[in-house]
Amino acid sequence: MRRCSGTNLRVGFFAGAGAAGTALTGIGIANTSATPCWLGGGPAVSLFSPSGRAISQTTTYGSHYFPAAARVVLRHMEPVLSQLMRYPAISAGFVIASRDFANGTNSSTCSVVGSMTVQLPGVHQRYVVRPDRVAGGAPALLQLCDIPPPVAISAVLSREVLLTYVGR
Repeated sequence: MRRCSGTNLRVGFFAGAGAAGTALTGIGIANTSATPCWLGGGPAVSLFSPSGRAISQTTTYGSHYFPAAARVVLRHMEPVLSQLMRYPAISAGFVIASRDFANGTNSSTCSVVGSMTVQLPGVHQRYVVRPDRVAGGAPALLQLCDIPPPVAISAVLSREVLLTYVGR
């Protein structure tokens, strides 16, 4: 089986979830070809404000929240239907975890993310993701309140694991 190439992948905002002050943002990866391929490892992510200014957040890979990195097979998949909404056709993805509210009452310590660039492991192409809409068309706001950092980013996860984290 071949490693995934950038021309056959689509990357986009998938869904978000949160509880007890932690925000989880899912970024979906779709294999648009009929041939399975694989990815393994952690993506490189750069975050930008709505004005395009780089957000000075330090990102770290892994934590006790996420499973260890493994090779994930990406097949062309159909959309996922849940009890609440219809999710896009993704093959895999990763999760960004951060606090979703400021410490204390100062909301200015939160950074609103207007866009991000994603580089998948072993893929030379960079993808631009704008978290302005979630699956199903609902408005989205990705807000990072990790002052001081880090923001935790998982390795590439299977679709089933990504749904477990953010697709409830």
